[in-house]
Amino acid sequence: MKYLQMYSNNVRGNTNYNDHLQEAIISLNDSAKYQRTEGIPSHRTERSSIIEAIMGMFPDKTEEIIVVDLIHAPSISPDAVNDFMYFHHRTFPGNKACLIPEFNLNKAKQIGLHIHNFFGSTPYSGSHFEVVNVKLAPQTIISYYNDNSERWVLLQVADTELYRVTKEFEETCISNGLPFQKGEFEKLMKYISAYKELNHRLIPSYDQYDFIGWNEDKTSFISPRRKDCYVRIADDKAQIMIKKGYVTKGDDAKQNLEQILEQLKDNPLSIAIYLSSYINALMSGRFASSSYLILDIYGAKGKGKNLLQYTAMNPIGKSEEKSPLMQTWVGATDAGILASIRPHSSHPVFFDDSQIQTKETLQKAIYTAFNSSLGVKANKDGTSREDKNTTSIIISTGETSILSMVHMDGLTRRVLPLPIDRILETLMNQPEKLKDWQDRLGKLLNMSYGLTLDLFVDYVLENKEVIEKRFEECIALYRADCQHIMFDHERYNSYAKYLASMHVVLQCLSDKFGLSSLDDEEIKRICEYTNNYLKEICTERNKNIQALEAVIAYATTNQNKHFTANNPNHTQYGKFSPYKRDGKQITCLMIVTNELNNLLNTWGYVSNNVISSWATYDVIRTSTSNKGGGRISKVNSYKCSLNQAGNTKTKPYCTFIYLEDAQNLIDQNQ
Repeated sequence: MKYLQMYSNNVRGNTNYNDHLQEAIISLNDSAKYQRTEGIPSHRTERSSIIEAIMGMFPDKTEEIIVVDLIHAPSISPDAVNDFMYFHHRTFPGNKACLIPEFNLNKAKQIGLHIHNFFGSTPYSGSHFEVVNVKLAPQTIISYYNDNSERWVLLQVADTELYRVTKEFEETCISNGLPFQKGEFEKLMKYISAYKELNHRLIPSYDQYDFIGWNEDKTSFISPRRKDCYVRIADDKAQIMIKKGYVTKGDDAKQNLEQILEQLKDNPLSIAIYLSSYINALMSGRFASSSYLILDIYGAKGKGKNLLQYTAMNPIGKSEEKSPLMQTWVGATDAGILASIRPHSSHPVFFDDSQIQTKETLQKAIYTAFNSSLGVKANKDGTSREDKNTTSIIISTGETSILSMVHMDGLTRRVLPLPIDRILETLMNQPEKLKDWQDRLGKLLNMSYGLTLDLFVDYVLENKEVIEKRFEECIALYRADCQHIMFDHERYNSYAKYLASMHVVLQCLSDKFGLSSLDDEEIKRICEYTNNYLKEICTERNKNIQALEAVIAYATTNQNKHFTANNPNHTQYGKFSPYKRDGKQITCLMIVTNELNNLLNTWGYVSNNVISSWATYDVIRTSTSNKGGGRISKVNSYKCSLNQAGNTKTKPYCTFIYLEDAQNLIDQNQ
């Protein structure tokens, strides 16, 4: 293109914005006068390319800013810019780069007719975010300048009214003072259609969703902090939380991030809590294997437990005291807790006072939260929604650990216990330093919030393959290499996914925001400390071995009742009996496998996992079975002769526990 080339040649190597603007004006003035023949790019095409080139050179300048600067320039020729709406009306309420269609309707041009789209019943100019509980019909605002009242008039019509002229549309326009007569509305409709097509990318419009967070195919992130959508949430309480909790304050995302990390750096476990919002987005976006945990922050009052929750809120929204994002375990039911978690898809949720909740409700609530897929539910407006599994990390505080109340094996591996004395161990014995640290962190959390998560999400979307590769490298790095027989590998595996995601998040934040203080060595230090803590808590008493101890104790206590052939009044569950192993006579507890499964499940264990682990520890009889086709399976149950009531002989499948080896294992686990 001739005039784009002219502009480009004259600014080559120049980095001054005003110089670029002047050269653009020279090229545009010449372009406006040039009489074009067929096949030559139009003036609008040339001008659009020149503006795009300026934007590329100066990323801080939007198209709207450049257009305004061009129109205000004293040397600009009116012919070069007089098709911009803003050229005719300096108070024009729309995007200043909007163009007048090349359409024969001068009246529309003269009054500055402009449109923008929205949902609902209230017209909004500019960007807007709204939480609603019903599905809204798309609406259009037609705006025009009224010379008599010297103000812009906003005329609201349904989108459906813009496809054909109706009596209602004519009457609405006339009653609002739009200066058109009957017979002219057909042309007006064509003008509006042409205007929408020409300026569609500049006309404010809004999408409507039933959720926040990642969409179904993980290609976009619906953020309540970005003001370009409506989110339909049926629950009134959730509406308030989302609308008033997911807000932003401040404008310097890098400073916000640097200052918080600087405050937390001496206590790496506090960083693990702070990063939960980023980790949640990484996991729910399928950039990393998901392991949605409960971060269980517990300990005495006044030590900073809630402050750490507010710190974790900071990337997503309001992190001031009494934030709408804070919820409580007090009085909550399992169904109520699930309803509280569901709307916060891809974001962490925060609960306080876990020690006040009953054991039964807490256990059921946690199970429901992480294992629920409840089919179709009804919305308040009669429409339906499909329930999905929870995609939120839960950050909980209490005076005692959730693990003191929750004992189901599958659930305990979802809980990461974080005693406040360990999280802030460098400050616990120095009350004055702790108070000063709390005050400084509190001021930072009040100063700015809600600035960084969306920028982080943009970065991971742009670097998807790199991040997925980083996660695979990190998870391989953190897989448990500890071969100690007491190590809880299954529990550690849940934690390792969180840790690997944490490592990747730190790398991404460092790259995205150019954090020189967060180099590879610093990331390694933070993650190694966290990993050492995770290994430490996974090397505590092994629950599978505790289950073994409980089974032997149960059989010993009930030996005369259920584990002997001489009691005609009770069902025999097994027996203590000699067994020949490797040519040596040993004593075994032979227990009916079905009864063993019932016992373990009743006590809150996952029986198959527990029995499989005993085979790994070599404390039960086990063998392999060739199923053909190269398929090998492990066998842990064998037929055993038992006497039932009435001297009836049976041969049920039993699990053979080697008592001496089992006791040695139990002793090691003390």
